[in-house]
Amino acid sequence: MNTHTHASASTFTIDSLLAEERALTRSILGVLLSEREALSTGHPEVLGELVPQKNKLFEQLADLTRQRQVALAQLGFTADRVGMETWLGRQANGKRLRGEWLALLADLQNAKETNRVNGRLIDDQMRINRQTLDVLMHASGRTGVYGADGRTHSLNASRRFGSA
Repeated sequence: MNTHTHASASTFTIDSLLAEERALTRSILGVLLSEREALSTGHPEVLGELVPQKNKLFEQLADLTRQRQVALAQLGFTADRVGMETWLGRQANGKRLRGEWLALLADLQNAKETNRVNGRLIDDQMRINRQTLDVLMHASGRTGVYGADGRTHSLNASRRFGSA
């Protein structure tokens, strides 16, 4: 394959990978929003279905990102954000591609923030669950439970439900 054909093939690859990354990021955001809905409406059982789906999508996105980075490197650009920006500046259809790139970055930032908020919701729910267990154990006169490590763990019976 000559250099011109190789460059054209890599350019086409980057263009299509960019579109695939954006579509996949939107799918991830959809799953994250479903996860937030499940957490917000008290349906954590749905998470068992969403987490594997989300993890698979994140793996696919990482693979597409690696492919785009390899294509950039094959064209002589750095395999990072600066390389992508430089590559975009040299494309005939750079305005359209830059729009896709910026939209992808915005979608990724949105997904990151949604994932962060979901993590906070999970932390809050775990705290409430621990406090509820403390209250129930205290009311029953039990002072400890078995942890995942098989050892008995004391509960803080002085904490009140809903307190920080």
